[in-house]
Amino acid sequence: MIVKKTFAYSILALFAVILMVPAASSAGETRIISHDGIEGWKCETKSSVGCNGINKFPITVIKSNDDGQPAPSLYISGDPGRSTPACAAKTITSDWYIEKVELSFDIKSTKTSYVNPLTIIDGKSKQVDVENWTWSSGSHTKSITHPDNDVIVQLCHKDTSSTTNNIQVYYDNIKITTTEVDPAYVAVQEEAERQAEQETADAEKAADAAEKAAKAAEEKANEDERKAEADEARADAADRSTLAVERSAEAAERAMLAAERAMEYAQKALEYAQDELSFQEQAADARELALEAMKKADEARERADAAEDAIDLYQQEKAREDAEDAADTAERYADQVQLISLGIPSSFAQSDGSTSPVPGQGGGCLIATATFGSEMAPQVQFLREIRDNTVLQTESGTIFMTGFNQFYYSFSPTVADYERENPAFKEAVKLTLTPLLTSLTLLQYVDIDSESEMLGYGIGVILLNIGMYFVAPAILIMKIRKRI
Repeated sequence: MIVKKTFAYSILALFAVILMVPAASSAGETRIISHDGIEGWKCETKSSVGCNGINKFPITVIKSNDDGQPAPSLYISGDPGRSTPACAAKTITSDWYIEKVELSFDIKSTKTSYVNPLTIIDGKSKQVDVENWTWSSGSHTKSITHPDNDVIVQLCHKDTSSTTNNIQVYYDNIKITTTEVDPAYVAVQEEAERQAEQETADAEKAADAAEKAAKAAEEKANEDERKAEADEARADAADRSTLAVERSAEAAERAMLAAERAMEYAQKALEYAQDELSFQEQAADARELALEAMKKADEARERADAAEDAIDLYQQEKAREDAEDAADTAERYADQVQLISLGIPSSFAQSDGSTSPVPGQGGGCLIATATFGSEMAPQVQFLREIRDNTVLQTESGTIFMTGFNQFYYSFSPTVADYERENPAFKEAVKLTLTPLLTSLTLLQYVDIDSESEMLGYGIGVILLNIGMYFVAPAILIMKIRKRI
């Protein structure tokens, strides 16, 4: 609505300008004047010797019949010195504004590699193309950027040599015309433009005022809506308060379980590292991470207690968020400890005879971590998020991960170790994992809210990977064999 008003105001201002400016065809705002071409010229030069000086060839400007023309021509002669023009100058004066000057002439001049005739209008020079001492024609047109009442026209020759020469040039049939504009017309135009600008500014101010009023009304409506939402939020506060306390307690319990798991894996790593000096530093890191996980578990418990004691809903929600953050951090530390322990060969075999992590508790993406160089790599984080936030959120997904972990951790430590030892093999694994990562991104764009959906999408992704890794290569091989 505001844009429409501004546009309307601008159109009205434009119409006002059109109505106030007289039509060019009837107001007589411009005229073309012809000026005398032979009279009124005077000698002008910036040479140190000046006009009519005492040097060998003084600079002079006279009317002469020596060129053989029936009427006298304008004759310019003398030596102005190196790179300095000698000119005949004439000032065109008018009580109107001069917008354009047109000059035409015939010329006969000395022409060498260092002598050139030229014309100058309002300070703008133009070289005249002539043959040596032969009558030629020339012209020069100059538009005046800022209309003025006085314009200087100059007919010149220029000597670029350092020797003394008597340069001579004849200008004949000199025609000067000016295109001029009526100052009253210019004043009307300027006043119309000023009024148009003022009306546009007034329209913009009106539009700004209307916009501010609309914004104030919108803010008032938003404020009323916020008050209504606040009333609804207060009605729901009691239920949310109870839920915040319960979820805080659950987060604290989850953090404690993760810390205990981290401590268990760290202990196993320490037991094996007793006899393997090269892995003692890794085992110490695992122990340190496990202690950090315990600290986070204690922090989660404190936040859960704070949520239970808090009266204000915001404080309860903040405590719940802090408890869940602490639980997430404790689980991350547990995963890191598990990765360290799995990175120490035979650590589980020598501790309790097991070759895989505890079923159903996640575990580290060993091959992906070795492939992409860090557990914090985006690809590894993506696999962990798909596992924890999508697959393990359903019972069928948990059952699948339990069976998959038993199979995966039977060979993944060996593959990861070989990747670290063989960079070429590592690059090959990275290339192999790319289709899998691409297919798993599909799970980010679907909502899985039931067991049936998990089964459907899970089977679809599995079939897609079977097609990419087995069926497509098999078909390609068969086609190649047929052509051979």
